[in-house]
Amino acid sequence: MMATVDETCILLANETLELPENRVPVLPHVQIPGGPTEEITSFLSSNSYNNLREKAEAHLIVDYFEDVQVDFSRKTREDVVSWLVDTGLSLSLGSHTIAMAVSCFDRFLAVRRIGKESVAEVAAACLWISTKLYDGVPPLSYLSSVTGSKDENIVSMEEVILRELQWQVSSVPVEEFVPFMRSRMSRLGFEVDGKILEMLLDVSLLSFDVVRRSACIVAAACVLLGSEIQYPEMNSSMRSKTFAEVLDLDHSELIEVKEILHASFQTFIMASRQ
Repeated sequence: MMATVDETCILLANETLELPENRVPVLPHVQIPGGPTEEITSFLSSNSYNNLREKAEAHLIVDYFEDVQVDFSRKTREDVVSWLVDTGLSLSLGSHTIAMAVSCFDRFLAVRRIGKESVAEVAAACLWISTKLYDGVPPLSYLSSVTGSKDENIVSMEEVILRELQWQVSSVPVEEFVPFMRSRMSRLGFEVDGKILEMLLDVSLLSFDVVRRSACIVAAACVLLGSEIQYPEMNSSMRSKTFAEVLDLDHSELIEVKEILHASFQTFIMASRQ
């Protein structure tokens, strides 16, 4: 699976990378508002920000690789997420729909052990659920054909997933925090480019060590890393501490998530250059 990215020049790990033209997204292409506005900032200020943050923290995913799943590896998860993304793009689904399908898949695996023979049906059912909620109804026959399953099996798995999740399918998406985080970074003197943020949000879906964190901390890590990519010459240590303090976030966790994202982003960029 190959991808190219918009032409720009960024600094990663002391190397200037020339990004090729005509990006075809391998991952959901998240649309970022052009710039912070007073309306966006006020919407997620004080109580609004804290309330949304509480909702996001209520949807944290446990590390099911240790506690629940036996025959399911992190590599298998990456393959499933890549399939969800590719299938979603082939159906012209929105980025929010695909992200919610990934969230649904992870949260189901956190509460229900599955065998290898059920992985495809679970993934298809999660995409089926998310699409019905956010993008209309996809052709069930298509999902059946690409997974080698049967229509009735996907429908039955849908019922199992909804029952296990107690019909709590939706979660707070990372992108809801981005305009607020971006405006706060702007107040510190750093304007983060929307194209870089799009790629960082795309890449964040693949790493389980990222998606199991609060959407709030993931959004902050994306914005922080975006600022460091654009302004590598500035004091990143002081910037991250100030940013965490402004957002009332744990600085060590913010740095940890940012570093995971950085490694994933470097891998993404290197792959796009091949």
